[in-house]
Amino acid sequence: MTFGIIITAISFLIDSFLSNYLYISVSNNNIFIPMFTLISFIITLPYFNNQSNNYLIVCFVFGFIYDITFTNTLLLNAALFTLIGFIIILLDNGLSNNYFNSILKMLIIIIIFDSLTYFILLMLNYINYGILDLLMKIAKSLLLNFIYITVFYFTTNLIAKKMHIKKSI
Repeated sequence: MTFGIIITAISFLIDSFLSNYLYISVSNNNIFIPMFTLISFIITLPYFNNQSNNYLIVCFVFGFIYDITFTNTLLLNAALFTLIGFIIILLDNGLSNNYFNSILKMLIIIIIFDSLTYFILLMLNYINYGILDLLMKIAKSLLLNFIYITVFYFTTNLIAKKMHIKKSI
């Protein structure tokens, strides 16, 4: 569990660092939109060793910290990160825990998170952009997050093996 929290914290710090250099907006021309904290939940779930409640608490806490740090929508990301954590648990029950399924989970999570955020903010009249902009944001999120999940998936596996950290299968 501690290893999972450390990996998520590192992902959050990388998100923070990149937010200083990449202007992240739906309408900009940036092709890199990092979602590393969210993606780290896919990588870290096996390190919680079937402690789903602790995993969901960590998702909520990091969502709350994300709200405070990056957005002015208090508790929106906390709730969405917790829901995403629950969806990852469901996906993990149906899919084996390997690299290719992690990529599939990443695609599903990015689509669900961006779509839910879009529809909630649209219903609250907080944003004003179309469905095509949503699809562009999803597409822009895929490349950098694909690279990230690839690097972190193999890195965490290597570190866990060397340090004899148990991982649920």
